Amino acid sequence: MIKLVDYCTENALPAEMKTAERIALSYAFDQQKKKYFERLNRVYIWANLECVSDDKLDFLAVENRVLFYSAEFTPDIKRKLITNAIYWYIKLGTRQAMEEFVTTVFGTGKVKEWFKYGGKPFFFKIWTDALITKENIELFMKIIHTVKNARSRFERIELDRQYWGDIYSAGYFRTQGRSSIKEEDYGSF
Repeated sequence: MIKLVDYCTENALPAEMKTAERIALSYAFDQQKKKYFERLNRVYIWANLECVSDDKLDFLAVENRVLFYSAEFTPDIKRKLITNAIYWYIKLGTRQAMEEFVTTVFGTGKVKEWFKYGGKPFFFKIWTDALITKENIELFMKIIHTVKNARSRFERIELDRQYWGDIYSAGYFRTQGRSSIKEEDYGSF
């Protein structure tokens, strides 16, 4: 069976219709058909990004100009960044985009705007319980300053840490003192 992509259109023309002009037209049609099917194969990649091998994720990220992409990220984070790249370009400058970026890269994060916590106008702070290290604080700040809108000002990061364990305490209170009252100080009774 002949595949549609390999089929030569010129073969479909009857002998009396095979002019140089029509042969050239069928050749051009075949070339465009091949390009179409090559691009159609790319759609399969986007439709099923979960099955794309990890080594091709870097190429897909470059193709989509994914913000803050790093080859050191885990494949799951890479897939999330690639999948949401176009959506985030649309949402760039919004609170939602900042939250989604921080959540995707660091695991958790919430943006608190100035009117929610009584801060200065146009300031915001970020709450997260992610582990912020010296290595990823630079990436974190780069993400914030790129994704936020131009008028907003970053105030601080609030880290939430929960430590579980037993606390034992003991105490001892003792007072000791000596008082003396002299007759000269108060006069006679």
